[in-house]
Amino acid sequence: MLERFHLVGNSIKKALIDTECPISLNENDFNIIFNLIEALKPLQATVEALCRTDANWITADAALNFILKQLDEQNTSISLDLAVAVRSSIQQRRKVASGTLRYLHTSEFFNNVEED
Repeated sequence: MLERFHLVGNSIKKALIDTECPISLNENDFNIIFNLIEALKPLQATVEALCRTDANWITADAALNFILKQLDEQNTSISLDLAVAVRSSIQQRRKVASGTLRYLHTSEFFNNVEED
């Protein structure tokens, strides 16, 4: 829905001017909306990967690492704030068992979220 709002942004600006609405949207507002859309796209892909019926701890771990990598690469304030929130949530929920499972699967010790 936010993507559609961004797509018709010029029409919305013109309609606000034509109706003499006291609300005004400038380019900065639309840039913030665009950054929010871009930050939410990896989140959507991750949620879809986690909701698959064949998802397991290994695919969940890969999906979470994917979202963190994508958010860090975007390097916007919104994406970096979202990455911090995701990392915090992962650290609160991660159990020793997930590190053990990854060790058994890849022979790499992994207990915490990978950070650059």
